[in-house]
Amino acid sequence: MKPFKLLSLAASAALTVAACSSPDAAPNATGDARPFEQPVRTDAGAPDAGGATSDGGATWGAAKCPGLPAGKTVGLETGQQLARLTVKDCDGNDYSLESVCGSSATWLFVAHGWCPYCKSVSKDAETTLSTYAGKNVAAVNVLVENAASQPPTMTDCKAWRDTYGLTNVIALYDPDGVTRGLFNEGSSALSVFLDRDRVIRGKIIHTDDVTAIKAGIDGALAP
Repeated sequence: MKPFKLLSLAASAALTVAACSSPDAAPNATGDARPFEQPVRTDAGAPDAGGATSDGGATWGAAKCPGLPAGKTVGLETGQQLARLTVKDCDGNDYSLESVCGSSATWLFVAHGWCPYCKSVSKDAETTLSTYAGKNVAAVNVLVENAASQPPTMTDCKAWRDTYGLTNVIALYDPDGVTRGLFNEGSSALSVFLDRDRVIRGKIIHTDDVTAIKAGIDGALAP
């Protein structure tokens, strides 16, 4: 299991190599293919009305999105309030990540279908989320590439969701690569942690260390 690294603005710019990170690296022993290039949008579409329900009974949705905290900017970097991003649910409908506004913390995991870390994290995601029962934590798992390093489809999303038993964890896919601005080019297995104000409190990359992921969620829950 790889050691984790919480990424600051400076650290994220410096990180260039890891087992699943470099598009120029040779395929590893698992036959991983390399990522494709996609443009990144940071304000895609109107927010979804939401309606997902947390384990605490509070309704989530775009109507519960907080205002911009004093001194913060909107963007995709640590310390910024998350920009509006719209991906797809497994039925092919637009799904704004603002649909989980109202949660006390959000764990956003961006997965590549060829990445061993991504498979491991997704396999454990329901168990990880279950340790936060009653704490109003949202967990979102977004597939940004399929196993062939191509833009994912509805079919890929459903297969990923069903393979890893994602039920309380929200399963989505990102065919347009709008989440790519959250991480360095070619990176994979990215966890992003948002607090109740949707400010990015930290990022962890290239790890399936559950302890590290829980530490990120705990940090986002901290007052």
